[in-house]
Amino acid sequence: MGKLSVVVPDALERKFRFAIAVMKNGKQGDLSDAVIEAIEDWLKKREKALARGTARATSRNQENTCRPNFHANKM
Repeated sequence: MGKLSVVVPDALERKFRFAIAVMKNGKQGDLSDAVIEAIEDWLKKREKALARGTARATSRNQENTCRPNFHANKM
């Protein structure tokens, strides 16, 4: 299994964890299950664009990619 480490606003995290506790009774593994469901829903929502190869990154997403910035260390 893969492992993700993400940073989200505090208020969003509190709302997400509260919703999980209410909907899933707060059992161990419920947070992971909810994140998996959220990622699957996100991908499903963009499935057609991804298949066409037309999915474009927003400027915010482009800043957060894992591509190295080869120009950052040039003087």
